[in-house]
Amino acid sequence: MKFFPKTTLFIATIALSTGAQAVILCEMNGKPVNPSDGAATAGLSGLLRCRDADTGHLQREQELRAGKYLGIERFFDRDGKLSKERSVNERGNSQGRVREFWPNGQLKRESYAENGDTRGLVRSFTQSGQPESLRFVQERREVFSLNYNAQGQMTDLRCPAAS
Repeated sequence: MKFFPKTTLFIATIALSTGAQAVILCEMNGKPVNPSDGAATAGLSGLLRCRDADTGHLQREQELRAGKYLGIERFFDRDGKLSKERSVNERGNSQGRVREFWPNGQLKRESYAENGDTRGLVRSFTQSGQPESLRFVQERREVFSLNYNAQGQMTDLRCPAAS
């Protein structure tokens, strides 16, 4: 009979009781990087790629410029399929096109942001790719919206009351 140190049993018990978390490994320019350690990313520029250690599937990609998260960000589902894509500014807010995808790869939602605020056209689609809604946002207010049925036909047009 083998005996294990108490700490080993404690760690194993915690892992079994809480459910094991996936181990994520990140690299940049072919070198391992710990994105939680500011010293490890200080001054770096390029695309940080993080993968599930067990499956090798991408979990996220983030652009670094001189050690700051700035530019493109992509997030992937468990199977490595793209689920969300956006660019971030120096404040970490969405800047430019923001897109979300259904698990089958179809575009789910597309919008534009300026310093985190949605601006302009916002398009939403069903999993089959049919239009679901179309909205126009200006100064944090919806100017108008269109809704569509499952066949892609317009069913509803809404405009705010006149000012």
